Parts: sequence; C-alpha cells; structure tokens
Amino acid sequence: MTENIRRRGGPESLLIVTSSQPEFEGKTLADLATQWEMSAVDAALKVMSYGVNKNGTRVASFNMSPEDIKHFMTQPWVMTSSDGTNGHPRKYASYPRKYQEYVVNKNLMPLHTYIYKSSGQVADSLNVNKRGYLRLGYFADINVWTPEEFKANADFSKWNQLTTGINYQLVNGQLTIDQGKYTGALPGQALKLNNREQQK
Repeated sequence: MTENIRRRGGPESLLIVTSSQPEFEGKTLADLATQWEMSAVDAALKVMSYGVNKNGTRVASFNMSPEDIKHFMTQPWVMTSSDGTNGHPRKYASYPRKYQEYVVNKNLMPLHTYIYKSSGQVADSLNVNKRGYLRLGYFADINVWTPEEFKANADFSKWNQLTTGINYQLVNGQLTIDQGKYTGALPGQALKLNNREQQK
C-alpha cells in the first residue's frame, strides 16, 4: 500500500470523490491522515473499513504528467471516452474539457479531428454499425453546438454540472435538447457490439 500510494502521487494527490461516509468527500488521504493523527496507510485502511458491504469509496488521483497526456492525446489511435463515474467531473465534462483544453487552448488537434475521435473513430473501433457519422440510413445521433459557448461546467466540487453550448441534440432521431433545454425524452438504446468475425 505504501508503494501504491507513492506511485499515485502520494496521499496529497488522492482525493475522495464518493464515499459511504459523505464527510470524507472532498478531502485528500493526507487530510484524513492528519485529522486522525495516523499514517496514510492506516488512514486508507480506515476509509476502506467504512465501505465494507456498502458502496465503498472512490478516489481521483492527480499524478498524470501533462507531457504524457499531450503525447497520448495526439496519437492516431487514441479516442475520447468517459467511464461515467459518479463524483468525478469526467462523467459530464470529458468531451467539452478536451475541446477547451486541447483544441482551443493548446491547439493540439483541429476541430474535425476532435469530432472524429469523439464519434466516427469510436464507432469504427467498436464495430458499432450505422453510428458515428452523418450518413443516409444511419441512426440520427446529432449534436448542434456553438464552439464559442461549448464549455465544461463540472469540476470536483460540482461534478454533475451540465455542459453549456449545446443547442440541439438528437438521439435516434428524437430531440433530447431543444434550444439548450433538456426535453425529457429518453430515446437511447443499449448497443450490442458486433463481433469482428461477423463483419468480414
């Protein structure tokens, strides 16, 4: 555990984002170790003991190198995704943050590459038929957004804040966002990934 904590940037870099004990949320492992006057390992064990037979605890660690991120971000095989974890702003902010940070601010890729890595490339890589592109006969999953207003609002203090700048959104051809407002429609479907052998 000592080595794993070190590898993840130390106890100061481990932020508790969700926990069965809400009072832990927003604190680092270092904060709790200091509060409880114990080592980081003992504090981690104490935190984990509260999660037995409950929802447990999730942490975010801040140990990635900006240069590594920049290098991976520009590789042709890297796509945009989000694992959608409660408590982490990536659930609501992955795509707009990538746009803001790496398309607009750092100019690491042109807009068309960002869009492709967020749609067509994903569908191609996962062999999802008739999605990822605006083509006749494809499912109409469409976002209409204003680049100057497309902004991530979620952060670690308010992880579930919605993105702004999306004017219209269609999922399977039905409006889910109309003039920037959620319509209440839920036309999404669970997608079964196609076996590569079936595609040959």
